[in-house]
Amino acid sequence: MMDPSLNLIRLWNSVTELTIGEMSRYRILFDKSKHVSSSVWPPTTLVLKVTNTTSILFRGAILSGPYNISASFIETKYRSVRPGSTLSFPPKMKASIQCGGTWQVIIEVPTSGIGDWTIDILSEILFTSTQVKYEVGLFAVIPKDTSNKDELKITENVITSDDGTTTTFSSSIEYVFLKHHDIFKLPDLNTLKVNGDYHLIVLTHGIHGTMLDELFLKEAIEEKHKDKNNIFFMSDVLHSYTENGIEICGKKLATNLLEYLRWPWTNNQDLISKISFIGHSLGGLINLFLIGYLHSVTEGKIFSDIKPVNFITIASPLLGSSDLSWYITAGLRIGMIGQTGKDLALIPRRKPKNDSVVENNGNDEPLLLSLAQPNSSSHIALRKFQCRTIYANVANDVPVSFRSSALYFHDPLDINLKQKITVAKQLNHVFKTINPTVTAEEFIRRSCETKSPIVHDKVYSPGDIPPLEENEEVNISIEEKIARAWHKDMTWRKVFVLLEGEAHTNVIVRRKWLNISGWKVIEHLSDEHEL
Repeated sequence: MMDPSLNLIRLWNSVTELTIGEMSRYRILFDKSKHVSSSVWPPTTLVLKVTNTTSILFRGAILSGPYNISASFIETKYRSVRPGSTLSFPPKMKASIQCGGTWQVIIEVPTSGIGDWTIDILSEILFTSTQVKYEVGLFAVIPKDTSNKDELKITENVITSDDGTTTTFSSSIEYVFLKHHDIFKLPDLNTLKVNGDYHLIVLTHGIHGTMLDELFLKEAIEEKHKDKNNIFFMSDVLHSYTENGIEICGKKLATNLLEYLRWPWTNNQDLISKISFIGHSLGGLINLFLIGYLHSVTEGKIFSDIKPVNFITIASPLLGSSDLSWYITAGLRIGMIGQTGKDLALIPRRKPKNDSVVENNGNDEPLLLSLAQPNSSSHIALRKFQCRTIYANVANDVPVSFRSSALYFHDPLDINLKQKITVAKQLNHVFKTINPTVTAEEFIRRSCETKSPIVHDKVYSPGDIPPLEENEEVNISIEEKIARAWHKDMTWRKVFVLLEGEAHTNVIVRRKWLNISGWKVIEHLSDEHEL
């Protein structure tokens, strides 16, 4: 806790707002030499304050928000640290700053008098497109007996940005302000060079998620493949709409994607040469529908003109969620999370007229089974991909079972994990996460230096799937039918992961520093795939 009696003078300030799925990034450059030394300059300590300025009355408005932000602060040269590195400057982070709350960080000025720091501020709104307001400021700690005249000398050159959001009070400060569209903006295809060998990578978030959930994944791939012409398609069209059902979500995303690709095209102009899809949780299922829909509406042209490379799912309920606790599945069946819940509960659906995405076998059946059928557009499209990879959590994933994310035919104890998945080990994971004696810095260091959580990595062919006995097919579960259909005529690379804590969000590294135990999973993904 910072001493409230400290004498602070403002050096820099920014005030703005974020909506669902948005973030701001500031790079702050401090140079003490920009001021003449005096009795109050240079300071040895700075203070960063991040305040959620939304009215405190909105704290309880969870379903229309929540009106929270998260923030992190780190020396810029360490922002792109890779797994396995030793962090000599651990980041400061705050997972949730509620309405009216303030997060404060004390910064010791380097002996050189020059500092370079990066601040990320993320919206934690999930359910609506409302706004959360915030203010971020950098202050110098100066002696208590400082005169007004001395203070004015420090803040004599006030400069306000053109948009009015940011004010610099001291010449010791320079900054770069990256707004959301600066970080995620898609390049205009008209500006791309012909024959540039561009790879379009579609990243799709899960239920009640946002494109921020894939921010670490995006930046990890960018860092690893700096020499590649990768374009990341991270759409906001599903923000707050993920309860509407897999089909509606897939069609909304397809419309957005085809519009970006300028479909219908007379020719592809050799711009986008490759395409990959990576989906976390529900995003993997949305992508399954999406590729089938794209194949159908373009009559197969999209995947003949653009090479389909990777189809990757991360902790996706490929077999639905019917094997979760009965009270969860009961809620899903009655629409607790809308049509999406019914899709996950494997409720039979009537095939809409003129819908060629799924196979019409004359019977009502669950959507996930329809997508898996060999004659469905999704199945046909998926076969075209060069690589199909599944990342599945073997433990600690509450929303998605291992069997569902691994496509059924696996038991952790059958793949040499017996020594790794014991009750004691699982309890140890929990205790390490919640033990209050472990500081954030210690947790981050330990997560960076730990060994890889990948416990199984193998390509499975149709011949690896146990055959059915005669007349057994009529008695198998819907989940097994789905799994067998997907394995029928294609190979799958299956990567099984053992993570501590809440594995479902850690595996995608939903927030860079909070979910750091999943870093090496993302490193594996970026290292092992053509991206």
